[in-house]
Amino acid sequence: MAQRGTGSNIWPAKFASPNNIYILFRYYVSLGLIYAATLLFAVGIFKPRLIFKPPPLPPANNAVSVQQYKADVIYGRPIRMVVPAVSIDLPVDEGFYDASSNTWTLSGTHAQFAMISSLANNDSGNTFIYGHENRAVFVPLQAIKPGAEALLYTDNGHIFSYIYQTFTNLRPSDTSILSYKGPPILTVQTCSGNLFEWRQMFTFKFDRVVQ
Repeated sequence: MAQRGTGSNIWPAKFASPNNIYILFRYYVSLGLIYAATLLFAVGIFKPRLIFKPPPLPPANNAVSVQQYKADVIYGRPIRMVVPAVSIDLPVDEGFYDASSNTWTLSGTHAQFAMISSLANNDSGNTFIYGHENRAVFVPLQAIKPGAEALLYTDNGHIFSYIYQTFTNLRPSDTSILSYKGPPILTVQTCSGNLFEWRQMFTFKFDRVVQ
C-alpha cells in the first residue's frame, strides 16, 4: 500500500485532512477573486468602455450642441472641473456619442463634457459632465455634501461656480435628464450599484460667474 506523502497520492500528507483541504480551497478561491478584481481595475483604467456606458441617446440627438446665446450671456466649453470639498481636480475632455457602437467617449482618468449638452453658461440649460466611477475620477463624489461648490473652467478663460444639491439614480435607458429646460444647472454622472447597473446623477445649481 502506498504511504502518505509519496508520489502515489494527489495531496501531500500535510494537506490530507479534510480541514486542511478546505483551507487550501479557500486560499485558491481568494486568490482567484484577487486576480479578478485586479483585472477589472485594469480594464476600468485602460478600457473603460468595456464596463461603463453612459445612458444611450437617440441617434437623432447625436450632435454637438448648437445652442445660441444672447449677447449678454457668458458661456464656454468646460475643460477642467474642481470640487475642493472632495479633492477632485480633473481635466475635462470633449465627449461624443457613437451611435454605431452605442458608446460614448470615455477616459479612465479624465472627465468628459457631453458635447450635445449646454455649454457652461449663466442663462439656461444643463451642462452635462460624465466620467468613470474609479478613484481617479468620480469615486470621491460619494462623500460630497449639499452646499459643496464645483468650479468649471472653460476654454475661453471663464470660471463658473455651482452648488451641489442632491443626487438621483436612473436606469441607463432613462435619458430624460438630457431634455432639461430651465435655469442653468450642472449634472455630473457616474455609475453606481454592485454591477454598475445604475447611472448616478449629481445635480448642482448655478451660483455665479467667478471670472
